[in-house]
Amino acid sequence: MTWPFDEWHRLAVRHLQLSPSEFWAMPLADWLSLIAIDRSALDRSDLNKLMKDHPDGIDRQGG
Repeated sequence: MTWPFDEWHRLAVRHLQLSPSEFWAMPLADWLSLIAIDRSALDRSDLNKLMKDHPDGIDRQGG
């Protein structure tokens, strides 16, 4: 199997806005997880509920 590292590198830099060094430092398992199609991903209503329940700027850990 040939791995498409050049294509992945372009995707990482152009679309995901990772620096080249971030891409090359990323473990392969993490990269594959990042680009995997997740059929259980949040939809818009799930995201809205999550943002309502956990708004930015609130530190719930007390720190």
